[in-house]
Amino acid sequence: MKADNKKIWIRGQFVEVTNEGFSFVKRNMKTAWKKTANSRIELPDYCERSVFESIVNALIHRDYLINGSEVHIDIFED
Repeated sequence: MKADNKKIWIRGQFVEVTNEGFSFVKRNMKTAWKKTANSRIELPDYCERSVFESIVNALIHRDYLINGSEVHIDIFED
């Protein structure tokens, strides 16, 4: 894994790549919060289950016959 600002290159086995990609999104997505009587509830920009499923689908449906094919995860400010 190599990081450059908010870019990250991940290599490894499927489970490792999936988990690292998911961790990257969790670290970099915005999270709002809502105050309750005794605590607060964190409200992430994206549903974690949807993010995980998107990463798994991207990796599974990637064309492994094309040498150098990659999966990119882009997070924009807006």
